[in-house]
Order: sequence, then C-alpha cells, then structure tokens
Amino acid sequence: MPAIANRSRRVRMGPAFRRPAHVFAGRRGISGDGRKGIGGPPKEACPRKVQCPMANRGRSGGFWRFDTWTIEPWILNLAGDRDSAMGANVWYHRGLRFQCTGCGDCCTGDPGYVWVTAEEIAALAAQVGLSAAEFEATYVRRVGLRKSLLEYENGDCVMFDPERRSCRVYEARPRQCRTWPFWDSNVRTPEDWQQTCRHCPGCGQGPRVSMAEIQRRVRLLRI
Repeated sequence: MPAIANRSRRVRMGPAFRRPAHVFAGRRGISGDGRKGIGGPPKEACPRKVQCPMANRGRSGGFWRFDTWTIEPWILNLAGDRDSAMGANVWYHRGLRFQCTGCGDCCTGDPGYVWVTAEEIAALAAQVGLSAAEFEATYVRRVGLRKSLLEYENGDCVMFDPERRSCRVYEARPRQCRTWPFWDSNVRTPEDWQQTCRHCPGCGQGPRVSMAEIQRRVRLLRI
C-alpha cells in the first residue's frame, strides 16, 4: 500500500452553513390574548393551532420571557414556501441529468478534502471491520475543527481501490460523496454546471434529476 500523505484533497471550501431549522416570528405589539407583549394573531383568529415555544406574555429583568404560544401552521411553513417560490426561479427548474459511470475520477486527482462527521466515521469503520477509534487513527486527519479522510501520495482517496477503480466503502460513503455532483458550487450558475460536466462524464447524461432532489442535496452540505 502506498504511503498516505497528510495533504488536503477533493474540495477546497470554507465553513459550511446550515439554514436555521426554525422560523422565529413575533414582535412587540399585541399578544395572542390581546395584551401588550410579543406580537401575533389574536387567538380567535387561529382555527387551527400548533404549539410553538417561541412567544410569551410578559417581561422579566428587562428581557422578554419565552413561554408557549399558539400560531397558525402556515407560519411554520414559511421556510418551505420560500424554497418553493425560489425554486420557480432557479435556472435548473426543469432538473439536470446525471448518471454515475463508475469512472472513479471524483475519488482521484488534485488534493482536497472529504469531510466526515463522527457518525460517518462510525459507519465507515463498521464497513471495513474496525472500531471508530481505529478507523480514525488510520484513515482520518484533523483540519482545524473538522475531520477529513486521508489520501495517498498520488492524490487518490484512501478509500479508493485503484485496481477495481471503485470505492471500498461505497455503501457507507460520506454525504459529501452521496450528494455529488449536486453541490452548491456546481449548480450555482449554468456555467458552473457546464464546467462540472467537462470533468465528470456522468454529468449531463442519463435520467433527469428533479429540481427538488437537487435542492435537497445542496442543502445537505454546502461546498
């Protein structure tokens, strides 16, 4: 086995950002029961309610005290409605074609990173018959506050089998590999996608992947 180089590989990226999971609503104004407090619709105007621990009626120590308040479900669905509205305006609203050819090109080449989480390390370790600690000590390196798979001196991923030109842990591959090629950096513009197609023979070929599926993958990991 060739020596493992402690270099970066695969992608160059800044910190990943996640969209907040909650939609926070409410301002100073009239509370649900008509008194001064966090603003919101009157209770009688809410025929369907969803319990939401994000509003209150009262202050303590100069700060608003949070309690349970009821809001209409459409407020909780604002994030989803926003994504749907934005989807109608994205350039790939009709979807994009992709079918993996198994060429292995995305596992080799220039240095970069394959980011892995603790859960992914555990899954990868189970796939090769090691404990999570053993796998991390052998195949993972720390990059700042994050962790990435190692690579060989020629730039190939440490999990890449050069003889079969395939991934040794394909069933447990990290989400970065699972979401390829639908990364934010690859589908931001038509030009970005064309550039990706020039390097990946599966891009632009095969069945059409829906806009919804593309956006789902983009949200999983920002690269």
